Amino acid sequence: MAERAPELAARALRTVPAVALLAAAAWRAGTLDISGALAGTLLGCTVWGFGGGGAFALLGAFFILGSGATRYGRGEKERRGLAQERGGRRSFRHAFANAGVGAGLALMAAASAAPGPFRLGIAGAFATAAFDTVSSEIGQVRGRRTFSLRGRPVPPGTEGAVSLEGTVAGLTAALGVAALGAALEMYLWSRVGWVAAAAVVGGFVESGLGATLGRRGLLGNESMNFLNTAVGAGLCLAFAFARES
Repeated sequence: MAERAPELAARALRTVPAVALLAAAAWRAGTLDISGALAGTLLGCTVWGFGGGGAFALLGAFFILGSGATRYGRGEKERRGLAQERGGRRSFRHAFANAGVGAGLALMAAASAAPGPFRLGIAGAFATAAFDTVSSEIGQVRGRRTFSLRGRPVPPGTEGAVSLEGTVAGLTAALGVAALGAALEMYLWSRVGWVAAAAVVGGFVESGLGATLGRRGLLGNESMNFLNTAVGAGLCLAFAFARES
């Protein structure tokens, strides 16, 4: 990567105007606060500059799906006391929690002579982030019955709780992100199912962490978001490297 560093850095810098404009639009729309817009610009330029336009498209797909799900049924969420704090504006903590793993993998893809596995990992990270956000936000509004992972009924909004409706919505979002990566020729269409499955596993790992460590105050929401994207990405990396061995 050392010999390509100037080229890659220049490519990342060329993305700054476009990414900053998108971040500013998200701030004006009330989706990001100032810190989130700045962090989003940094992460977006890293993903685009080092991972390519396809990787940035996956980041954008997650952001659009997650923002839409967060705004969906906001009045009902506020009535129940489940709405995202600060009107749904995401901070730099949210940005790094959801996109940090993908940005790191973009750097690894640029450094590798065989970037394919890392591109699949990027898809796994953003598909997991989409699954987690959409399933949680939609489940809070549309979930008829909410359960703990042990199958016990729990109130909506309980840490680690899942619902059928939320899970289906999250899976649809994950499949959308995974299919976009295949459509942009980042990997084969046969990998779409694996990316979506990895996203579901990552999401349920977070539910398990939320029901245990999160409920005890040992892990915050951002930490769990980062870990679940790492799990989704890691499963995709393991699959890719296993197929190549």
